[in-house]
Amino acid sequence: MPAYVMDEPLAVHFVFPNGREWTAVLDGLPNPGLARDLAKGLAANAHPDGGIGAKNTVKAYAVALRQMVSALAEAGFTGSVPDLTRATLVRYWMASTYTRERETRMLLKGFDAVTGALRPEVRKYLTGNQIQAYRSTSPYKAYTDGEWERLETSCRAVVDDSWARHRRALELAARGGEPPTSAHHSPQDIAWLLLRDGPFPDRPVYRAQTQGTKSSQWDLRRAVRQVRGDLFPHPVVQVAYSVLFGMYCGVVPDGIDDLGLDGLEWTGDTSIVITYIKGRTARESSNLPSRAVRLLERWLEYSAPLRSFAEDKLRGQLWISYSPKWFTTGGGFSPIVGPPSDTDRHRDLVKQVGLVDDAGKPFVIHRGRIRATYHERLARRGWTGRATIDPNHTARTEGDHYVTPTSPAQLDAVESIIEDGQADVLRKALPPVVLSAEQAARFAEDFLTT
Repeated sequence: MPAYVMDEPLAVHFVFPNGREWTAVLDGLPNPGLARDLAKGLAANAHPDGGIGAKNTVKAYAVALRQMVSALAEAGFTGSVPDLTRATLVRYWMASTYTRERETRMLLKGFDAVTGALRPEVRKYLTGNQIQAYRSTSPYKAYTDGEWERLETSCRAVVDDSWARHRRALELAARGGEPPTSAHHSPQDIAWLLLRDGPFPDRPVYRAQTQGTKSSQWDLRRAVRQVRGDLFPHPVVQVAYSVLFGMYCGVVPDGIDDLGLDGLEWTGDTSIVITYIKGRTARESSNLPSRAVRLLERWLEYSAPLRSFAEDKLRGQLWISYSPKWFTTGGGFSPIVGPPSDTDRHRDLVKQVGLVDDAGKPFVIHRGRIRATYHERLARRGWTGRATIDPNHTARTEGDHYVTPTSPAQLDAVESIIEDGQADVLRKALPPVVLSAEQAARFAEDFLTT
């Protein structure tokens, strides 16, 4: 079950597609009955039935739930969701925002999908348009050349360093074997055991950490931690790969996160076509540039040892990693997780490499800006491939937003292009001129003598 409601204290527990779990605590609200009904709607919106598939999304919906319960209680409402009337909701949404109205509408729809207990007029009203109008936002601002180069250099350094350490760990494992005694493990034997048994806490290499003297236990733990971090990809390393992949191919962030092995199609020795789902549109495909193909090849080789120990639901995902913190899945423990459900790992990457922006402040990795920068840099090189930056926009919309002429010279140039195009269309519409052999010879003679 991806999400379920818990009592005492009231909370909704989520299990995300990447294997991580998180609980949204909702106790202490002035109307517990309304809060519990909305909590059912929150759980019903969990992935795959709804759009909640990350911790940050849960937090946003939980805040909307709390605000709705508090605001309605302050207005004197003491009933539960089935007692809500259209007038009550309209008054609340008139004083709310577009985002809060959208989130609370989804909570009510989720509750009705589970219980079917909404008033008929409320259910019918939820199918209509929102009261609050959507405020259009400005397009993402591209990173400067300096910021882009520092981000790429930093991610490249993390990727290259982790790959070198991974290769050394594999060489150690090739020279290792079953330890002669459980209390004495060489780095070669540790690498061999981890490569054979995986990074799980119930394996012999971990049980050996509780044997021997305190000093030997600590030495063995440090050795295991070092070899394990070299052999299997850490979440921060996985983030460096995925960020660099986005910088190389410009695919939308949700498409990168949800990319699976079944979405990779080799069309040659050095070419890959990826198929992914963009959240607001349908299935899309992209032919990867050569740099992205080489990076993807390395990642597949790097993650192969860990992938062999992953659960079925994670084995098919492209982005997996070993997490030092154990996450409960189905009552057990698993150190293997999918893409991070929040931006904490991005901040960890920035902190680890000491990345700063042009103002000297800690760099903020925003993958929407990465995509915008990718297309902006392509445009500066005279790229004439894809017609739109956002597939939700028509070419005319993109032109109005990004390439509308602003100076008289630009307007004259655009008008000249339009006139030439219209002349070409008219010329193609005229009937062809057919000359006889004598007329053609006479024309050539006149042309040569003039």
